[in-house]
Amino acid sequence: PGETPEEAALREAREESGIQVLRVQRYIGKFHWWHADRHEDHERHVFQLTTLQTLPERWQHTVSAGVEDKGLRFACYWLDCSVAAQALSGNQGDYLQYLELP
Repeated sequence: PGETPEEAALREAREESGIQVLRVQRYIGKFHWWHADRHEDHERHVFQLTTLQTLPERWQHTVSAGVEDKGLRFACYWLDCSVAAQALSGNQGDYLQYLELP
């Protein structure tokens, strides 16, 4: 509550990845996704983010904020979009086709 979708996306990306220098490159769109386990319709706002920060191939990050994720430790690494489309949970890979890649 009290955040725009853009602010929430940037906050979540920073909290869960540890990457602090992020900006929205573009807004991809709003989508609805049915969460069958929770019997909920989720409204998703999808953004393409970018950073000027030099990032390693792999890193670990422990979430230090939020209620549900605080204390979780993530092993972060890069995947080709075709592989990531299959690996992401909750159908999040469905949106990779909309990215503008160099």
